[in-house]
Amino acid sequence: MTLALPVDQPAEQPRAPVPYAPQSGLQYPAVVQPGNGRAVAGLVLGITAIVFSSIGIQHANRGASHKGMAVAGLTCGISGGLLYVLIGIASLGVGFFI
Repeated sequence: MTLALPVDQPAEQPRAPVPYAPQSGLQYPAVVQPGNGRAVAGLVLGITAIVFSSIGIQHANRGASHKGMAVAGLTCGISGGLLYVLIGIASLGVGFFI
């Protein structure tokens, strides 16, 4: 005797067995650190300042005005980027010993 399923109901697929993995040791919850959108914005704006200032210096060398502003923007962008990297490197070890 064969049982037929109705046409509108799909056949149920067999489920794969879930392997049991015993957990040993202490379990700690994952620590999620909040993001810092302002730091990311500062990095992006610093990089774009370097790019636009470089383009501005090139245009000023061809006769456009305000070369001093382009040089100041390039200087601020590079110094800000270096400061960002130095603070990032200096803060790598903070929190491991707390």
